[in-house]
Amino acid sequence: MPTFYSKLFWFSFSLLLIIFSLAPEIVFTHPQIFPSQIPSKIYEIPSMSIVVEVYPDGTFMVYENITVRYVHGTFSSFGRLIPLSDVDYVDFLSAKAYGVNLTGVRAFYNLQRVILTIYHRDVTVVYHSVVNPPREVTFMFNYRVYGGLKLIDSLQNSINWDPVGRDFEVAINSVSITLKIPGNISSRTLFKVDPTPQNIFYSDNYTTILFNYSNVPAYTGCRISVAFPKMYEPKPDSFLIIKDYPLEITLIVILFSTFGTFMFWYFKRRRFMAHFEEYALPSMVVQPSNLSPIEVSYLLNRELDYEAALSEILELARKGVLNIEYDEVKRNAFFSSTSSTEDALRNLRRYDLNVFDGDILRLALSYKNAKSFLSFFDDIQRDVEFKVESRLVERGYLKSRFKVKRILLLSIPVGLSIALIIASILMFSSPPLNPQLFSLFKALYVIVAGFGVGFLSMGLISFFMYVPYTAEGFEACDFWRNHLNYMALIKGDESGRILEKTATPQLFESYIPHLMFFDLNFIDEWLKRWIRYLPKDYSPSWFHVRGFEGKLDFQSFISAFKSYVESMFNVIEGLREALPYTWRFRRIFSR
Repeated sequence: MPTFYSKLFWFSFSLLLIIFSLAPEIVFTHPQIFPSQIPSKIYEIPSMSIVVEVYPDGTFMVYENITVRYVHGTFSSFGRLIPLSDVDYVDFLSAKAYGVNLTGVRAFYNLQRVILTIYHRDVTVVYHSVVNPPREVTFMFNYRVYGGLKLIDSLQNSINWDPVGRDFEVAINSVSITLKIPGNISSRTLFKVDPTPQNIFYSDNYTTILFNYSNVPAYTGCRISVAFPKMYEPKPDSFLIIKDYPLEITLIVILFSTFGTFMFWYFKRRRFMAHFEEYALPSMVVQPSNLSPIEVSYLLNRELDYEAALSEILELARKGVLNIEYDEVKRNAFFSSTSSTEDALRNLRRYDLNVFDGDILRLALSYKNAKSFLSFFDDIQRDVEFKVESRLVERGYLKSRFKVKRILLLSIPVGLSIALIIASILMFSSPPLNPQLFSLFKALYVIVAGFGVGFLSMGLISFFMYVPYTAEGFEACDFWRNHLNYMALIKGDESGRILEKTATPQLFESYIPHLMFFDLNFIDEWLKRWIRYLPKDYSPSWFHVRGFEGKLDFQSFISAFKSYVESMFNVIEGLREALPYTWRFRRIFSR
């Protein structure tokens, strides 16, 4: 079972990984800032003209003119982002400029846009690498678009595209978009245009549609939507839904992988429920198994607390290797050895003791009283837990190498998650410059990114839902939990009916240690139920009260034992309040 700090580390690491996995989407979808567009440089875009010519093969040829007025600062380049959100691919062909000399054009592709950086210099001063305002420059771009012509139904094609894009950080005074479609289609019933165009006319075997926009705000595109009679049959695209709804598909992949993992572990870890008969007399007479109280505590809680340590002290006293003497004035219990203690420490098996019993017995005899014992129990707690766990593994209740397997269940999916996230970043930022492969990458990116994040949640679910129990351990765990619940909660006539037939001093003593770790709050009521059914002169031989002369009767024993339980409960609460947050987090992360 991983320690609190190791689990806290993995939790923090996983949180950082989630942030890291979301970073590419934030970075790559944020409007790009170019050297010519940083705040220290001021420029304007008086006009933008775009001509889109539709070809019968379903592609577009786009001719684009952008007039830029440099106002303040020095400029060595200009950036243009061509959107890819509604098309399959853009093949950039050429760039020209009036007003400056081009020194280079860099076209960088990712799956969302083509990022053009046009480097230029002054036309009048050759050795100047920058352009000083005021200066008006016109850039001309030519590129072919694939996959922009869609099929609405068996009778109609459509174009639904924003050729301007939402990445301009300054307003555009005037935008003109000319769409040229082969054939005379304007008079047909299947012809629809949105928004309302400025003009539609037929010339040179093309239907020409003109759109004009004024004062287009920054980060605002100009989407056009035109439906017309079918002229082109696109090839079937198996990834069409994935490409059209990338965010939704990514979320579906994450949710389904997470849900599938959760359901797998839920059914896999379902306990082999024991058929516990709630009112059967044997449930009070026969314990589910011969586990010691501290073993049962670890089996139920997968950790040991102060109550478990006290319960094992009672078990050691019941086996005759430790004496307990309670001082009601000091409200503390004092421990001393018996005639069998030394022999028991040398021969644990002879007294049906385990290695961890020896550790607890030595600690109790070293500090000689319950308050000191509880205060220093933390020093041996981890070692005792390890030995108890090893014993339960040996007896077939817990799985071997559980910690290693659990870490692997987290580290392997996390490793796959990191690999897929890195792969998705590479796919996003370095797609192949081929229309068919580019379209394939655009679809696969969504799936890869979805599983990249999904594997992270799959690893976390596997880590927290993978339990150490074997089938026999599940059964014993359910038996003991139901058994102790039943013993602690039966009341009234039902309790009397059972105790009347089963109550014996041996049965009473065998259950006291188990109820000590199960819930101290039930001890008072549970003790009172036995008063009517055990001899009045009976009291356990291993529990003594300091200053009490003679043998305790049962009523006096119950009174003294209740006082002992209350005082120990107060000590435990004080110890936990000393480090409240550490204890609470440890309880949470140890489950």
